[in-house]
Amino acid sequence: SVVGTMAYTAPEIISGQPATARSDQYSLACTTYQVLTGHAPFQADTATALMMAHVQQPPPPLGQARPDLAALTPVLTRAMAKDPNARYNNCREFATELHRALTQTSAGTATAIAPTPTPPPPMPHTSNPGLGPNPTPHPTPHNQSGPNNPLGPHSQSAPYNQGAYTSNPQQPGYNPAMGPAGMGSGGMGPGGPIGPGPAPNGPWNPGQPTPPKKSKRNLLITLAIAAIAIIAIAGTSPLWWPSSNDDAGPAVATENLEVSFGTSCSIRDGELYCWGGNRAGQLGDGTTTDRANPAKVTGLTDVTGVAAGGFLDEQDRITATTCAIDAGEAYCWGAAGAGQIGNGTKEQGQQTTPFKVPNLTDVTAIANSYAASCAVSAGDVYCWGYGTTGQIGNGATTENVLTPTKVPGLSDVKTLAMGSGSVCAVDGESDLYCWGSNQNGQLGDGSTTQRNAPVKVNSLKNVEDVSIGMSRDSDKRLQIETCAVADGKIYCWGAGLGTDSSQRSAPAEVTGIDDPQQVSVDVDTACVVDGSGDVYCWGNNIKGQVGNGTTTSNDKPAKVSGLRDVDVVKTGGSTTCAITVSSEIYCWGSNSSKQVSDSEDSTGSPTPVKHAA
Repeated sequence: SVVGTMAYTAPEIISGQPATARSDQYSLACTTYQVLTGHAPFQADTATALMMAHVQQPPPPLGQARPDLAALTPVLTRAMAKDPNARYNNCREFATELHRALTQTSAGTATAIAPTPTPPPPMPHTSNPGLGPNPTPHPTPHNQSGPNNPLGPHSQSAPYNQGAYTSNPQQPGYNPAMGPAGMGSGGMGPGGPIGPGPAPNGPWNPGQPTPPKKSKRNLLITLAIAAIAIIAIAGTSPLWWPSSNDDAGPAVATENLEVSFGTSCSIRDGELYCWGGNRAGQLGDGTTTDRANPAKVTGLTDVTGVAAGGFLDEQDRITATTCAIDAGEAYCWGAAGAGQIGNGTKEQGQQTTPFKVPNLTDVTAIANSYAASCAVSAGDVYCWGYGTTGQIGNGATTENVLTPTKVPGLSDVKTLAMGSGSVCAVDGESDLYCWGSNQNGQLGDGSTTQRNAPVKVNSLKNVEDVSIGMSRDSDKRLQIETCAVADGKIYCWGAGLGTDSSQRSAPAEVTGIDDPQQVSVDVDTACVVDGSGDVYCWGNNIKGQVGNGTTTSNDKPAKVSGLRDVDVVKTGGSTTCAITVSSEIYCWGSNSSKQVSDSEDSTGSPTPVKHAA
């Protein structure tokens, strides 16, 4: 027997073969065809005839029913190929190609569906982005907590102007926490490049996990949501605002929620709302005043992606930058002193409203961290900002790169991740390339040598997602880890997360999770969504961010109870949040800014975030 709605069922399923992710892609393509034409691609009087049409008849050209969308015909034809191996590698790739084809048509982005209702509700959030007091040391060697330190339970802020460390990665004692401050051994140099305060001394990681591919769960619901998200070419809504949009429009490496360095942003109906800390103007509202409630970033009306990143100064003060994709172009604002805004200057101060980054078009992914920014433009990667760690990727270590610079050797890039001076990207062949800081082996090339240009992680194939996170050890040095989904498995490397306490310079498999879809890592904690919509977390749990109901750390992945049908999980700053296919959001872990509940106490179990009244 065949279980499914016959108008959208893949031919291999009808023939008795097992369903795969590419079967979902076929169904999604059929759904897309119906959304655009008003009828399914195959029609028949009987179920048997309809089944035979799926198995034997070629996909009808979309251009016959919609001449204005003829450019989409080869994309849908490939996604509805009879042979699953002839289809796209995954639904994200299908979505990207569909968007590119759509931008070439006369209809363009006028082909839209399903507006999102309701205005934004208040979201409790204080100006304190930290994790609050951390009285209990991490049970691993990563300990020594510090009050109000967003880096979690690993120490007070990193050493500042101490001769024992140097910002030169080629010298002993290299400490990337010294940051883009021009600081050498024992001296501060000309001063910090960002903001009116002292020089930065610690990076933070915006993560940039990608939306997971849909797989084997709630098939019809997920397909309908995904079709709307792809065709509408519109931004998604904040997770606590009910919405029919599930993905972030055409972008393949963006989220509809970003939480980093005490700044939160969310996309609603193509508009961007931000709240939280605003010391560097990172909320984009023209001020440097903190906001507890979402405020719309003016001037942006077709937002499909957002990323935030930054670092701490020697007083643990936040210096952050925000970037977004609007109508296929990149905008940045906030801290502006290392060139990370892309406005051609490294003057100290802030950019309090969005600045359009020049010479970037067809932007599908964006990332920001450690006083630098990167974006995918027409499939190519461009980076700008602080470059001493090699994170610009152009083969040099120029301190301040003031305009977007192309990263050579990469094309058709789908996914970006940045963190702590390191960058990783997944290209069109689903291969992983990384570059930048590498003191913990977080680039995965088998070495701890800084790489100023992309190097391929040869041991991984069919990479779907990647995330870079950080913590600090007992010597107050940064510990950086990377995790990825590849070949249906989870791999982690760098500072030892997901394997053991040993540093790894090459990917090591993390067992215990079947069919992983998406990964997020930060502050020695990792979380994964699997193909059944379940969440698994492990690692540091000092604030309850692993979700096991305690503050006891897990060495191995453990299922987070009380959650089902999860689409995206993100852990950052000792807080973890998950989004379900029905747009419900649950958070657990640190609650220092009331990002989990109205109580000020941390919680180790998923807590629903209230929707708008």
